Order: sequence, then C-alpha cells, then structure tokens
Amino acid sequence: MKRKLGTNERVVWLSTQAGSLNFVNVAHLSNVLDEHVLRKALDLLPQRHPLLKTRIEIQGNELLFNSDAVPQIPLRTEVRCSDDHWYDEAEKEINSPFPCFEGPLVRVVLLRGDKTSDILVTFHHIIGDGMSGVYLMRDLLHLAGQITQGIIPVVEPFPERPPMEDLLPARGMDGLVRTASLIGKQARTILVLRPRKLPKDGEAPKEECIAHIIHQVLSQKETQNLVTKCREESTTVHGALCAALLKASAALICDVTEKERPIPVSFMSTVDLRQFLNPPVGEEVGFFVSLVITGQNVARTTKFWDLARTARDEVYKSIEKGEQFIFISLLDKLFPKGATPTSLTKRASSIYPAALLVTNLGRLTIPEEYGPLFLQKFHMALADTSVPEHFTASVVTYRDELTINFSYTEPTLSEEHANTLVED
Repeated sequence: MKRKLGTNERVVWLSTQAGSLNFVNVAHLSNVLDEHVLRKALDLLPQRHPLLKTRIEIQGNELLFNSDAVPQIPLRTEVRCSDDHWYDEAEKEINSPFPCFEGPLVRVVLLRGDKTSDILVTFHHIIGDGMSGVYLMRDLLHLAGQITQGIIPVVEPFPERPPMEDLLPARGMDGLVRTASLIGKQARTILVLRPRKLPKDGEAPKEECIAHIIHQVLSQKETQNLVTKCREESTTVHGALCAALLKASAALICDVTEKERPIPVSFMSTVDLRQFLNPPVGEEVGFFVSLVITGQNVARTTKFWDLARTARDEVYKSIEKGEQFIFISLLDKLFPKGATPTSLTKRASSIYPAALLVTNLGRLTIPEEYGPLFLQKFHMALADTSVPEHFTASVVTYRDELTINFSYTEPTLSEEHANTLVED
C-alpha cells in the first residue's frame, strides 16, 4: 500500500502532533492465552486488514500511508497481577506515542494470569475507529482460537481502500444547500447559544498533559433496567447518557462560576459511516467515522428525561440532515494544508466548541466463544490530549453489560472534577 492520506486522516494526523488521540480496546478472557499463539495470530492479521502494516511517509508536502519495510505488530507480555492490572496498562498505552515513521500504527499487550488473560490493542486513531477495534479483536481471537486447536487459518483479505471522503455518496446541489445550512447552524451555535466549556483547573505543555480513565460498569440487571426505562420514556440509552453528562457538566460550570442561570453545553456524537459509503465498507479496520454536534441549554431544574428525549431527537435530526457527511466535506475548507498542529486544534476548539465527546458503539454482537477461548468482557477508551478541554465517554454494551470508560486530560481537568462529572 502506498496512498495519500485523505483530509479526515490528515486532520487526525495533525491533531496527534498536538497530543494523543490513541484509543485502546480491552478484551478480558476467562482462559489463559498462549503468547506464541497470539504472536502467530498477530502476524496473520495484516493480511486481512492492510492498514495494520503501514507507516507514515512524507513526500514533499504530502502525507502517505506506506506498507514497505514495516515491522511486525509489537507484542508486549506481562504477568497479570490483578483484575485491575489492565487499567494501569491502558493508561500507559493511550499516553504513549507511536513510532509513526517506522510503523506499525497498532500494538498489543497481553496480560497473562494463571487462569485468565487480558488483551489490550492500541490504535493510532489515523488507521482506525471504535468499530475497527471491535472487528480486529474478533478476528484476532478467531485466529488465535483456530491456532490453539491446530487448525491452519484461512485469511480472507479486505481490499485496500481509498480515503473515506472518496467513498462518500454524491450530494449535488442538495449537498451544497445542506452544507450552507450546517455552516449557518454552527455560526448560530457559536454566536447565539455560546456553548460553555468545562472550567479549566490548570494548564501544562502538551508533553506534560496526561489522559486518565475512569471505569464504570452496569450489571446485566442494571443495564436491562436502564434500557427498559429509556423505552418507557421514549428515548435511547445514548440520549440518557448524553443527558446525564449535560446535567453534570452544567452543574460543574454553575458551581465554579457561582451562577444559577441555564448553561449552554454542546456535545459531539460519533457516527459510523460504513453502511453509507459507496461502495459500502464491511467489517474492516479503517477511519470510517464522523461527528454530529448538538447542544442544549441546561439548568439545575431541567427535567432529566425531557433532556434525554431532546438530546436523542437532536442527534437523530442531525444524522437525517446528513451533517455527518457535511462535517467531513468541510474539513478541507476549515483546516487548510498549511495549518500547524497547534493552530488546527485551537481552530477546531473554537469552531466546534463542545465540552463532551460521546462514542457509543451500541450493543455488540461479536461471538463469545472462539474455539477454546471465551471472551468475557470487552470495552474501549480514548485519549484526547490534543484538545484537552474535552471530557469523553466511550460506551460499549457486550453480553448485556454496559461499560463506560470516561477519559479526561490532567491538569486541564482535575481528578476531583472528573470524578464529580462521573458521580453526578
């Protein structure tokens, strides 16, 4: 593979020069996974997902993916010390940069215990999104399960893909009208709504900013109760989660500013574009995600379920209008090629002044059993030290348990205030 980065990928690349956008996927197995088996499975994976064997190359003013002379996917094995050992390793992984000009842009940690194993797969965001992590982990376990049983795996490769914007559906004049509409909406949001950001607790050079994770799990019973209540209230789990974060953010801003008026808060929701692309993209590793940005005025007296319904409706309306496509088409105009990493992230923060980022992968349907291997739990977490004002929530429902990994950047947001957001 040797192709130019698309606009979406280039913006991600520049952002990562200002801070980490790594994300980690964590799989908890109720079995012991042999390191040599995992090594063999990792060596096969790039045959299926081409971006797993790439590095970044600069030719003149162009950034390219190049698969020449890329080392094998790094594998680090540690003795599993406790059920929480993954947490320290995950924080280490999301804060550690990749050797981008050497590659690859993915790495793996195996925590091997006496009876259980944990696998951590960390991506540079330029080659993958949340669902990429799900598909990679599934394929990795499938290969490892076959190798464990003595079966010679047959790897079915996915094609090399062009940049995502080359696969966007044609929009014609209708697209121009909707683009103008989105620009107008965003201008109104900035000038009229004037969304607030979370209060800053401190500042530091980018190399001293650290992403932290707060791990929360709802039991199967709690998850089912939440789903049932959301249906009764004519909203979704995503709407309820966004409402909870909006209420908590507004309360924190009120506490710091000592003002009780309604607080305007914006949030970003990620949208998987695979099914919308032309041709449609399958269960592949790649950056096939966009954002829709919505906002609300939130007061302490705002009723929670009213806010949950409004949050859901606003996200749905934005998607129906195609704002997830327009967001990508505007990137080239809003962030020119000559932009520096610092100027890009500052410009992004001013044009899209959102306090919150919610990635909800929904209810996963990947298998639990892979030959002798059993996938007990799966979740993910994202670092965003490139825009340290963001408070993020990475949400996964697997085996009827909802897991949320909140992440924040210190010292921009203190541990105390981050925990307040989660507890509220």
